[in-house]
This record gives sequence, structure tokens and C-alpha cells, in this order.
Amino acid sequence: MIGWIDFSAEDRALALQILNQGIQPLDELGVGAIRDTFSDLLFPGLTTQQTRAKYFCLIPRLLQELVAHAPLEASTDELLEKLHLEERTLAEQMIKQAERPLGIIGHRSLRSGRWVKIAPSSIYWSGLRRWGIFLGRERSIREYLDEAMDERRMRREAQAFRKGGAYRAPHDDPWDDDLQGAGSMAREPSWHRDFRPERAGWRMEISIQLTRDEAEALVDRISSACRDSLLPYMLSPSLAELLGASYTAFAERLLEEGSLPEQLAETLRLSLEFSTFMGQALGVYKALVEVGEAELNPEDIAPLPLRLEHIFALRSQPLHAIDLETQTFVRRLSEAFALEYSPEKVELVCRLIRERERSLKAEHSRIGRSEQRPISRSELTYRFPTACQLAKDITQALNEPSSPSTSPYVSPRA
Repeated sequence: MIGWIDFSAEDRALALQILNQGIQPLDELGVGAIRDTFSDLLFPGLTTQQTRAKYFCLIPRLLQELVAHAPLEASTDELLEKLHLEERTLAEQMIKQAERPLGIIGHRSLRSGRWVKIAPSSIYWSGLRRWGIFLGRERSIREYLDEAMDERRMRREAQAFRKGGAYRAPHDDPWDDDLQGAGSMAREPSWHRDFRPERAGWRMEISIQLTRDEAEALVDRISSACRDSLLPYMLSPSLAELLGASYTAFAERLLEEGSLPEQLAETLRLSLEFSTFMGQALGVYKALVEVGEAELNPEDIAPLPLRLEHIFALRSQPLHAIDLETQTFVRRLSEAFALEYSPEKVELVCRLIRERERSLKAEHSRIGRSEQRPISRSELTYRFPTACQLAKDITQALNEPSSPSTSPYVSPRA
């Protein structure tokens, strides 16, 4: 079962693209609202589709240049088409430059002459807003382009009026209308000052690797906009060796160090409790699907600490509100796990899981079907693998010497 709340055309389009691609999150028992609440609190702005930190710098560059050079008569659909073409061209350039195309979005599709259905700008847009790189916060890409181009048109009309003439569109190359300052026409800046392009010719040297200046700009954004999350701690040199470890190992190490603010530490402890609980629940589900009837030992359904009222009280954003049906299922399953081991307990646990899957998937339920694909019983990671890759990109670039000539931005620290 997949659902979303329709906040904007951009959010709706991304959700539909995911559905059309057949991408389904590993949420067999319908606890995604709880998982995503933890994810947003611990790793804000991240999604599992994000691959490399470089895109947090590339997309602002592309969008600002698009607004600066587009013909004033261009529709928003034309601008979006141009944006996706530019994203594809950049991917092709980065693939040529890279020894290995690890993390370059679209490198597999391009081998067969196709481009991705979900563009990098859509994948990273929520992160750009949450990290305070894009300052419009709730605006979608489409809304940003609409407003930025309207501002350009009004500015041009005002200039023409002052000169006593009327504006005429350029007839040479309409996509090369390089108006000075056109990327910053809005009454209030749309982009953080560290992500406003200042240097031409940057495409000739494009790489999926961050420059030091770009990494420093991202560190500043994480430290400011995400200071109440785990992201700043992931950039600590003392934890570098744990970026390839499990989420549980990383979380336990942080809690042992005792350096986290109490509210963040409590959220982290609750996330570990829920991950362990769901690992146990998925173990039962795996047995029901693969064997048909679960032969459960006492340790398979042992009582586990789970402070449900604290978990249900967590809020990250309205999109991930924990619905009553999910709360009821998790509460009843936790109460069943807490019972003394007996055949009746085994039957109750199995029945709750069967009923939950049936209510979510109806005729698509996997329990009792002959055709099966493997089920992974693993901990919830709350987007930790994505955070690890981005942290590796940033810390690696911080250890490189500063090279302003390879950055599309003029560093404010220079």
C-alpha cells in the first residue's frame, strides 16, 4: 500500500512517477508513516533515491542559469523540458569524466539511449528546501520557475517603460539571453548566497566529486538548517569509520559517547526500539510467507521494550502523520509480543500479521501464495545508507586542497 498527501503539483508528479515505475518501498506491514517520521527527524531532507552530495550543488546552478537565460516567452513546461535536457547532458559529461559512474543518476538508462523518469531535480528538491539552499521552502520547482520568470518579465517591462519603448523578444538564440543578474530577480533571494553561481565555463570541468568550497558550503547548511538531527554528527572525523557500519552500530556508538542533546538522543533510542520491534515482526511475516505456517520459538516473539506513546507523539511534518489504523496495529502486536509464550500467543501474533497484510494488499497478499520472492528480515535504517554516502562525499572533499577554479561558485570564505 502506497499513499501520499497532495501538497503540490511537483509532489504529485513525483509520487505518480514512482508508482508508474513500479517502485515500492519495503513496507510489508504498513508502518511507513512511523519509519518516515524517524527518518525526517534523524536525516532531514534525504530520500532513498538520492545518490551523491554533488547534486545539492548542481541543481541550484542549473535552475538559476535556466531562469537567467530562458526567453521570456517560454512556458513553464518548456522550461522543465529544458531543465531535464540539461540534467541529461550533465550526466553524460560526468560519466565521461568519471573512472566509475558510481552515483551518477541515469548512467544505466543512458547505456540504452534513454533518460530517467524521475529527474535529479525532483529527487533532490525536498532536500534543497529542507537544507535551506532553496529559500522558497514550500514552493515546487514549477512554482519557482513561474514566479522567477514572472519577475523577469515584470522587470523587463519596467525597463522598457522607462525607456519609452516596448519589449521585443530576441530573435537570434532565445536560450542565450544572458541577462546580467537575471538569476536573482525575485524580491527576496530564492537561493542561499553560497549557492549562487558566479563563474562561467564550469560545465567543462564537471565531476561527480565535490570541490572543497562546495563541501564547506554544504557543511554550513547542514550545521545551520539540520543542527537538531544526526547529519552534523556524521561529519565528525571520530565517527568516519562507522559510515560503512550498520545503523544500529552507528546509533549505539553515538549514544555511548553521550554528546547528543537529550531530545535527539531520545529520538535515536526510540528509533532503535522500533527497528528491533519491526525486525521481529518481519521475521514472523517472513516465516508465514515462505513456510506457510510459522513455527516460532520463544525468542522469535519475545517481549520487547517499545514506548509507543512516545513514538506516536513524534511529529516531523504533516505528510508523515501516524494514522490511527497503524497505531492500533502496532499497539496490538506489541501487546501480543508481551504475553507469556504459548500456542495461543503464537496464533495471536500470526493472526494479527495476516490480517494486517490482508487489509493493506487485499488480493495481492503474499501469505498463502505459491509464487514468492525472497523477503529480507533486516533492521530499519531510516535512510542511514544515503546519509553515509553524502557524508563520505563531503568529508572526502574537505580533505582536498581548495580549488576555486573547479567550483561554479565564488566561495564567500575566499
